Amino acid sequence: MAALPEKVSKAWENREGPIVLSTVNEDGIPNAIYATCVSKFSEDTIVIANNYFSKTLKNILAGSKGSILFITKEGKSYQITDLGI
Repeated sequence: MAALPEKVSKAWENREGPIVLSTVNEDGIPNAIYATCVSKFSEDTIVIANNYFSKTLKNILAGSKGSILFITKEGKSYQITDLGI
């Protein structure tokens, strides 16, 4: 993952609730999950706990790219795309 833009990084610190993590399987079928155990490790690394996300893990191991959607306390949404996960 490339470093987060400053605006997105600041918004991350003000996020509320779970994130939505999306991946795609080998047939191009999307899979989206809520994830609550998440943290920004650095400006280019977001850590997400694997809480029995079997489809998501399978997609990641198959080389899927991903995206994250999160919402701030003010109700603004941000999407981080093209994750190399």
